[in-house]
Order: sequence, then structure tokens, then C-alpha cells
Amino acid sequence: MSQHQEKQQINSHTQALGQDYSDSIEEGRKPAVPKSLRIFFLSCLKISAFTLGGGYVIVPLQKRRFSDELGWIDEEKILDLVAMAQSAPGPVAINASTLMGYQLFGLKGALLAALATVLPPLVLLSFISLFYRAVQDNPLLRAILRGMQAAVAALIVYTVWDLAYKIWLKKNPLQLVLLAVALALALFTNINVVLIILLAGLVSVISYFLTARNKEDRA
Repeated sequence: MSQHQEKQQINSHTQALGQDYSDSIEEGRKPAVPKSLRIFFLSCLKISAFTLGGGYVIVPLQKRRFSDELGWIDEEKILDLVAMAQSAPGPVAINASTLMGYQLFGLKGALLAALATVLPPLVLLSFISLFYRAVQDNPLLRAILRGMQAAVAALIVYTVWDLAYKIWLKKNPLQLVLLAVALALALFTNINVVLIILLAGLVSVISYFLTARNKEDRA
């Protein structure tokens, strides 16, 4: 092989490696940040401080922080934890954070997550209660709250779309049917959301056992 051909081959390999590297960057693959109770506590504290408009707002914030940025947990696991949080008694935000802490750090993580989630609203509401009468009719405050409500709604819609799209990409017939049925029940009936979630879980359990039995019969 001539020297010119060797250079061409080396250049082609280098370009291929560079393309693979750029592709990995475009796909968003990055090393996970080492787990730390301190980072987790501060993250939960920050998330709780900006969870305005209802407990479901915590879902996109947790996803972005613990899955997209830190890489500690995958999105499917977050969705499972949120479903469990919704099914359990108590506020969704506190339940979801506590389950997240237990999943990542055990009992110590669950306690820290609960404390970090409760602390910001407790301090804020205590402060607001002192000046509520003075600001309750303030037009500037009302305008700020309306703007925040719009941003919160957009954040929830984005998260729902992202999760639903990933379910669609899996092409799992059962998940697609459950998605459509659950959406229809939530929109057009007065059935409690907890019952819808439990019903979907029950259907999935039945499907799992039926599939396992069919595999045993074929074997």
C-alpha cells in the first residue's frame, strides 16, 4: 500500500470516528453525574420552590433535572413513580418527591425529599399569610399569577406530549389502547383519576399473566 493510500485510509477512519462522536452528541448521550444526597436535596428544594399551579407541575421539573440533566433515573421510572404518587393518599408533589428519594437513596433520600418539598411552600405561605390582606387585591400580583399559570400549563402540556409520543414510538398495542381509553375517561366522564390509573394497572397485570401463560403453553 502506498503512503498516499495509507493517508487516505487514516483520514477516512478519522472522519468516521468524528461522525460517530458528533452523532453521539446530537443524540444527547452524556455521562451521568455521580449521585449525591446534597445535590438531590438542593434539587428537590429548588423544584418545590417553583412547583406552582398544582402537583402535576413537579413531573416535568423532576424529569428535566433527574433524568435529562443528572441522568440518575430514566423517564419510564419517573412515570411509574408519578402513577404511584397519584394512587397514594396525600399531595402528588410530596408523594412523587418522596418516592423519588426512596428510589435513589433509600429511606434517607425519602426523608430528605419530603423535607425539601414541604419547606419552601411552608415558608412562603407563612410569609404571605402575614401580608395577605394588604396584597390580596393588588392588580400587579394578580397579573403575575395569571402569567405564571400560563407558563405552568404550557410546561404540563409539553411533558404530556413528550411522554405520550415516546409511548407511541414503542408501538405497544396495549399501551396505545390504555392511553386512548384513559384520556377519553378523563375528558368525558367524572371517574376519579385514581380509579383510571388503578384500572390501567389492573389491565396491564392481567395482560402480563395471560402472556406468561401463553408462553408456558407454547413451551
